[in-house]
Parts: sequence; C-alpha cells; structure tokens
Amino acid sequence: ESRDVVLELRHENRIANFLVAVDENDAKGACAIVACEKGVVQLWDLAGFDQGEVYASLRSLKHWEIALPIVLLVVSFFQVGSFAFGPDIRWRQSVRRPVTWTRELSLGDWIMRLHFEEESLVLMSIVSTQ
Repeated sequence: ESRDVVLELRHENRIANFLVAVDENDAKGACAIVACEKGVVQLWDLAGFDQGEVYASLRSLKHWEIALPIVLLVVSFFQVGSFAFGPDIRWRQSVRRPVTWTRELSLGDWIMRLHFEEESLVLMSIVSTQ
C-alpha cells in the first residue's frame, strides 16, 4: 500500500527525538515536537491553514550566555565602587580619616589576630548591605 507525502519538515540539525501530540491552545490540533542533537527543540503545526509552520523554537544556552550576566554584574559593581570611592570624590575630613579594625581571638595556646584596613572594611560593608 503506498502513502503520499503530506508534509515535509526540514531541519538544519540531526533529529534526536520526535513526538506528535495534540495542542488545542496554540496549534489548534496536531503538532510535532522535534528535539535535535544540538539542543534545539521546535514545535511544528501539523493542522490547519498554517500547516508546516514552526510556532515555537527553543535552544540550550551557550556557556558564554550563562556567564555573561555574572561578569556584567561584577564589572558594574567595581565601576560603581570606583566612582563612589575614587580619589576624585571630595569627602569631608571626618569621613576620610583612616579606619582600622583589629581583634584578637584566642583558643588555648592559639592566638589569632585579625587586622583590617580601610579599603577592606568598605568593601565588606558594601557586600554585607546587598
């Protein structure tokens, strides 16, 4: 028994998985969910006047797309910090005085001395307020 080709769906990548389902919300009938090897998933409309149309396409994020928001956040943090606490900003003398913080912790024969300078205290206070 011969069958006629009703619809041909072309893909740029090799197909890893294929599923035909009914989607009453978007496709208003049958649809094909096609998963490709390079992390791309496409939803094809199989019914109606727009038969053969891709109505949704998803893909996996690349490594740089995951890292970019974190890098931009760190760069923005240092830019704002350098503008707010840079040498060009004129602060009152009471604000500009040097700050140090020293504590000693002892446990038995062990003594640990913690000493922080002004720059690290400012950085710690900025980080702790966020």
